[in-house]
Amino acid sequence: MGKSFCILFFFILNLIQTNSYAQDKTVDSLKIALKLAKHDTTRCSLLDKIILTDFTRKEWPACTDQLLALTEKNFVEEKNAVLKKFYLRYLAKALEHMGTRVYYNGQIPEAISFFTKSLKLKEQAGDKAEIAVTLNSFGQACFELGDISKTLHYFERSLKLREELNEKRGIAESLNNIGTIYINQNEHEQALKYMQKSIAIWNDLNDKVGLGAALGNIAVIYAKEANYVKAIEYYEKSLTIAEQIQDPTGIANRLTNIAVVYQKQKNYNKSLEYYLRSLKLREQMGDKLATVNSINNIAALLLEKGALKEALEYGKRTLKMAKEIGYPDNIRKVARTLKFIYKKQNNYTDALAMYKLEIQMLDSLESQQNKSANIKSLLKYEYEKKSAADSVKNSEGQKVKDAQLKAQTASLRQEKAERYSLVIGLVIVLGGLGFVVNRFRLTNKQKKIIEQQKLSVDEAFNKLNEKNKEVLSSIHYAKRIQTALLPSEKLIERNLKRLRSLKK
Repeated sequence: MGKSFCILFFFILNLIQTNSYAQDKTVDSLKIALKLAKHDTTRCSLLDKIILTDFTRKEWPACTDQLLALTEKNFVEEKNAVLKKFYLRYLAKALEHMGTRVYYNGQIPEAISFFTKSLKLKEQAGDKAEIAVTLNSFGQACFELGDISKTLHYFERSLKLREELNEKRGIAESLNNIGTIYINQNEHEQALKYMQKSIAIWNDLNDKVGLGAALGNIAVIYAKEANYVKAIEYYEKSLTIAEQIQDPTGIANRLTNIAVVYQKQKNYNKSLEYYLRSLKLREQMGDKLATVNSINNIAALLLEKGALKEALEYGKRTLKMAKEIGYPDNIRKVARTLKFIYKKQNNYTDALAMYKLEIQMLDSLESQQNKSANIKSLLKYEYEKKSAADSVKNSEGQKVKDAQLKAQTASLRQEKAERYSLVIGLVIVLGGLGFVVNRFRLTNKQKKIIEQQKLSVDEAFNKLNEKNKEVLSSIHYAKRIQTALLPSEKLIERNLKRLRSLKK
């Protein structure tokens, strides 16, 4: 039951991310504005705000579908560069929202697919603040898959970007998220430091949503340390804020944690009351992952209370849901609860089956290299480059340099060959010019014409010499000389014909 305390509060922040909208702008008023909107840019902005403001997520299916369709269509058809960039940004946001939507339905791989597409577009747009948002979403999805190292990787990347941008709200959110991982790994002292930093920023910003999440996480720390009085004190503070901002996700999380504390105090009736209130909210929101956790918590409570028949009903119900979602940690927790229920009923066959399932899921989690011993080295607030990452980067960098060197060498060889060809061509042309000049000298009747032509040829010769110097430094100038020489040959040919006609 120890991990039941750790109902992580960073999930609520996914709805808000780095943007905050005025609390008086209700979903209803935004929907009215949407109906009156005459331009698609306005519609995109309003749909985005509705999704971010709707904590109940009732409007999400319709709004996310509409926003995605609207942005995809306009991004393809729009010719204006400014508007095209606008639709690119909102298409990235639409994909992010779709990812969050399926995330809450328990479809984590699908969520990661949407986040990947969103991140690619945000990188294309060069929007660092939005990139940080998606990296944070990646971290949350990886946490649900039980991949702690990747969770930290994405949270830290998000924090680094937000620090570069000096984006206070985003920094506070990332600090809170990293702190929750420390809580999960029982690094309570370190977790508390992160939470206190986060709270200081939330207070400065007067952001109740973020403040409530951080207070809830501090309560988790006290609860895990069996300081139940302090735990309930902080949970109640966090619950009050969640109710003030009408955030059902936050309310459900806080109700669950208070229920856990009462359960630890053996106050089963009070605990069940809070669990059931939380379950009702989560079912209303369609949050499948959280619903599985709530039902399993109730089954475990009834087991502890001795109500085995009811406990088994809840246990079977939640196992079916957990298998449908298909994530190891959820299945492991439910299998563990059912194992103890069957054991209490002396049903050792089913108890053994649940034990095997629990071990199978545990092995699956361990295969993802998420042991606590490896976590501490990954949790560095300072973003020193990891040696393995550096090695990969250096190796890739050397490959790029080698490729560039080969390309440069090939280019130089080509230029050298072209220069030789050009010199030979010039010698031939100049030899031809010498022959023509000699013919002009032999023609006495056209002495003046020959002399003028000679001057013209000499001038061309000098120009060619100058051009030849330029050729040695740039192949582009060489091409110009070749082009320039063609008219000169034609001019000579015309003069020869004129001379022949005069000679006759």
